[in-house]
Amino acid sequence: MQALETHRSHHKYTHWFDAKTRGKIIFPTWKALGEILCAIQQAPLRLHERLACYAGIVPWLRRKRRDMTIDLTTACGMLWGRLFSAN
Repeated sequence: MQALETHRSHHKYTHWFDAKTRGKIIFPTWKALGEILCAIQQAPLRLHERLACYAGIVPWLRRKRRDMTIDLTTACGMLWGRLFSAN
């Protein structure tokens, strides 16, 4: 996780890890949530196990709500800049 410490944000880390994302609107925390949900859905689990996994996401969401908000505000800022810099 040295790269994450060096870059101080999930956006910068994502750009460092995958240069093709540079300049693109990305949602790294939302993507992680989607991947977690997909993994739970695809895993061969019984209903009660699957529900326990979904319930286990709640603390993660509480910890990541700030990062999820940053994803949205960063995307809005980038979109705003693109819309109004074209004039």
